[in-house]
Amino acid sequence: MHDDGYTLHAWLTDLFLLNRSVVGPGIDQSLLYIQNLLGVPSKLLTYKSGAFINGWTVPNAWNLITARIEDMKGNIVITTENSNLHLWSHSVPFEGVISRTELENHLLTLESIPDAIPYATTYYKHNWGFSVNFETYNRLTDNEYRVIIQTELYPDTLKILEVVIPGESESEIFFSTYLCHPSMANNELSGPVLAASLIRFLSARSNKYTYRFLFLPETIGPICYLSNHSSILKKNVFAAFNLTCVGAGDDWSLLHSPSADTFSDKIALHLLTAMNKDFKTFDFLERGSDERQFCSPNVDLPMVSIMRSKYGTFREYHNSLDDCGFVTPERLQVTLDFYLKLLEILEAEGILRSKLLGEPFLMKYFDYPAVGGRTSSYTEGSHRIANQIVAFANGRSLVDIANRMGVSALDLIPTLNNCLEFNLVEKIPHQAENGRETIQY
Repeated sequence: MHDDGYTLHAWLTDLFLLNRSVVGPGIDQSLLYIQNLLGVPSKLLTYKSGAFINGWTVPNAWNLITARIEDMKGNIVITTENSNLHLWSHSVPFEGVISRTELENHLLTLESIPDAIPYATTYYKHNWGFSVNFETYNRLTDNEYRVIIQTELYPDTLKILEVVIPGESESEIFFSTYLCHPSMANNELSGPVLAASLIRFLSARSNKYTYRFLFLPETIGPICYLSNHSSILKKNVFAAFNLTCVGAGDDWSLLHSPSADTFSDKIALHLLTAMNKDFKTFDFLERGSDERQFCSPNVDLPMVSIMRSKYGTFREYHNSLDDCGFVTPERLQVTLDFYLKLLEILEAEGILRSKLLGEPFLMKYFDYPAVGGRTSSYTEGSHRIANQIVAFANGRSLVDIANRMGVSALDLIPTLNNCLEFNLVEKIPHQAENGRETIQY
């Protein structure tokens, strides 16, 4: 049993209005909500505001109470009661009357998408600002306006939710997703709700591999986490995936690792092709999310991002059009089905080696043609699949053999399990070094 797209969409809707930032009550409430969904052991890792980590400083917590702009008659023209996105994240408190000319320095709009409220932040600068759609922007023609911003900034802790699901092997499959943007469904919440569902699925069964999941604020979260966890990740992780923008988009997108030839790259390409997805590939030069940290030279994890539409490429990106209607239960269901297939292949994966000298006597184990000697006898029936698995089990992985045969790895799994049961091949769990580059033969 596993969740469905409607369940994920209900979680997404619950989380949508929480006013998240990198540190503060919004992200704390969101992480608590996810913890309650999981029902499995988890850790909240904390990093103090002001801590200096790898050149970055952990910001203070930020809490929005209310913010608005009024004309001089007291009419409200912009208010965060309508959308969290109206106020730039981490805006400092301010109250006063300012000229329209001065206000211009604190306004952001999108003329190219006139019905959208853009998302903006000022995490590391002492500043404030409002985002508005272009129609509202054009109506701001008075000479003066009253600005009221009631926010709190105070020392607290940046929080990261870590879930580790132990498997038979210490070798790890790593999923990371970020949770720090307010009121955006695809860019922000599709990854966390997918990760939560995958955790619930994996924790209800026994697994060959260990799975590590992180829910964290983008950029500063990985920087903090890597400051005291990079060694164990480099030691154990052989496949890694950044979950972002997985809730909407017709063409799928694959952002490659820096080398584009890790095991994660290979399995992502294989499954997208096998499931007949229309997809675009992007070089690491076009990176923009947490793969920037996890793939950095001194970390070098084999991380890719399999998205529905890559961040920055769709009209709704980083604005108010990325709402709960843009991400539908049906779209989430398609994504969930894909990632469950990914888990199926990952669990079946390993380094395969034949335990025989020569070709096995397959008639003992599999249905075989009643009449031998025909030229088709090597290309028909379940014995043919077993024969190919054994023939190419010389250190290749399951996906390697599937690619060599031109078939889906999903279709090979039942016969591979038979070969393992009959002691025709052995499967050695992947190690971290197997994930960082395609194995050469």
